[in-house]
Amino acid sequence: MVITEQEIEDLTGQFFEQSRITALVTDMLVIAEKCFAKLDEPVKRTAMKYLVAHFLTLQGIDGQGVMQSESLGDASYSFWTAHRGAGSKATDFGQLAKRIAPCLGEAMGDKQYGGVRLIR
Repeated sequence: MVITEQEIEDLTGQFFEQSRITALVTDMLVIAEKCFAKLDEPVKRTAMKYLVAHFLTLQGIDGQGVMQSESLGDASYSFWTAHRGAGSKATDFGQLAKRIAPCLGEAMGDKQYGGVRLIR
């Protein structure tokens, strides 16, 4: 699947190099493989475009991003946008990607509790 520089620039208003876009598409196809396997091609492509825009805008043009948390065990990290929150909520692009393909929430760092009900 190819998502182009121009598509991401048109969507985000920012320029990102094709190599970063391609690397992210490749990684997301592996990370969210089960989710993407359920989608037909037009939906898969649209969801991927918004997913890539989500992660690239979180990382920023310099690739440094804004880190919310980081841990050494299991090499876990998450990004955030102060006024919105973490995971898919951090950008409009993430929210749209999740609306198109709800199964992408986990790939964006949304907490998944399954059937467990949390009681306080």
